[in-house]
This record gives sequence, structure tokens and C-alpha cells, in this order.
Amino acid sequence: MMQTLKFEEAWQRTISEKDVQAIKNVFAAQQGELQPFLPLWQALNHRGDLLVTVLVQHTGDGEWPNDEREYVYLEDGEEVAANHFSLKRLGLKPHVSMPWTFIFPKETQKKAPRLKGAALRLRP
Repeated sequence: MMQTLKFEEAWQRTISEKDVQAIKNVFAAQQGELQPFLPLWQALNHRGDLLVTVLVQHTGDGEWPNDEREYVYLEDGEEVAANHFSLKRLGLKPHVSMPWTFIFPKETQKKAPRLKGAALRLRP
């Protein structure tokens, strides 16, 4: 089944056209097996919180897990931050990819992020 790119309603109202196009380009350029969390960009806000924007990709047919789980932000394979999130609000349907930003408060960071070589994973 074909994967579809969707934007949450609030994103459609707030995201710039430049960012929409960048996300569409990353989505279109994917090759082979889709990653569950495809990194788009990372940033630090004025409080030092780490904002990690990814494409969340539901490639299966079943329900996307909505319970709270621990997510780990890595750079070059090394853990930088970890925090618990529930993606219930996302309401991800099967075979849909959707951009989402995970916010790791400063106190959840184990080291200063370099903002490159990023990956997001569920804690096994």
C-alpha cells in the first residue's frame, strides 16, 4: 500500500510554505524501507529545550500505539536526550506519514546537542 503524507490541521495553519516544501521533498526522496521516525530538523529554543521535528511514519495496517512511551534522541548513535511522549493527539492512520515535533526539556538532555547526525527511536 502507498504511503501518504499528511499535515496535522494546526500545522497547516502555522507552517511556512518553505518548510512544507522541504518536508514534501524529504518524503518524496525516501528510498526502500521507511523509517518510523525520519529526522527533518532540530533546534534549541530560548529555554534550552531541544525541538526535534521528524516525519512519524505509520507503515502498518493496525492502530498506531497511543500509550505513553519513552523516546530517545540520538546524535551519531549516542544518546543525547530521552523523554516520555504520547502520540494520541497525532491520530496517525495506517500508511500515513506526518511531521511532528518532539520537545525534550533541557532537564531531559544528558549532554549538549550538536543538532546534527540525528535519529529518534523508541526506547527498547
